[in-house]
Amino acid sequence: MPNSHNTKSYVELEMILGQEAAEKLINAYRGQEVYIPAADKLHGEHKLVKLLGLDVALRLSHYWHNTILTVPMQQAKTIAQRNAEIIKRYKAGADKGEIAALFGLHTRTVRKIIANYHNDKAKAVYARLQLSLLDY
Repeated sequence: MPNSHNTKSYVELEMILGQEAAEKLINAYRGQEVYIPAADKLHGEHKLVKLLGLDVALRLSHYWHNTILTVPMQQAKTIAQRNAEIIKRYKAGADKGEIAALFGLHTRTVRKIIANYHNDKAKAVYARLQLSLLDY
C-alpha cells in the first residue's frame, strides 16, 4: 500500500533520473499517477524496468519507493517544441491551413503562433537598438 502521493517537477525527475530517462517517463505517463514499488519488487518484467532500465528504476525506487508519483505534464515544453516546428514549417513555405491540419489546430491558432513569433523578433530588435543607443 502506498504511503503518499508525490507530484514531482520535471527538474526534480531530471536531477534524479537524468534527462533521457525523465523524458521517457514523462512521454509514457504524462499526467498520470504511477506506483513506485520498493526495490525488491522490481524485476526484469516490471513496466518501469522495461521503460527505464534496471539501474534507473532502482534509483527511482530509492527516492520514492512505496509512493504514488504524479508524473508532470510538461505542457510548456511540449507546446514550445510544437510552436518551433510550426515556425520552421512556415518559414519553409508551408501554408497556414496545411500546418493547422498537420498539428490538429485551428488556422487562427497557427496565425497567432506566427504573429507571436514576429512580435518576439521585433521586441528583440527593439531591445538591441535601445542598447546600442547607450553606446554613444
